[in-house]
Amino acid sequence: MEIEDLEQIKHYLKSLQKVVTYGADFKLFTNYLIKKNKIDDTYVCFLSLLPKSFKTAINIKKFEKVPSIVYYKILFDSIKGKFILNNGVYLVNYEKAVNCINGLINNLAKDIEFIEKNL
Repeated sequence: MEIEDLEQIKHYLKSLQKVVTYGADFKLFTNYLIKKNKIDDTYVCFLSLLPKSFKTAINIKKFEKVPSIVYYKILFDSIKGKFILNNGVYLVNYEKAVNCINGLINNLAKDIEFIEKNL
């Protein structure tokens, strides 16, 4: 994986973290209501830069304990929560989302290398 690509991924993860931190329309403890388009715009950019090997490894059982895969799955669940009263917003678990973003930023490079060697 190219260093420039990894830096772009980290940039979009940091952007996603800003959206989660500052983009909430309503906050209740650690649950934030954030408009779908705010999250989806940044999340799609992040997802488009992930290497194909990482996307493949998400669904392979032997990689389920790789830290970045674990963080990615928890991140997806924590930012894409359904809010019953309004389909235009996500119910985001702030603490989980921020912890997973930081974990991805710290572990992604070595985990992608590991995945590419073992795929």
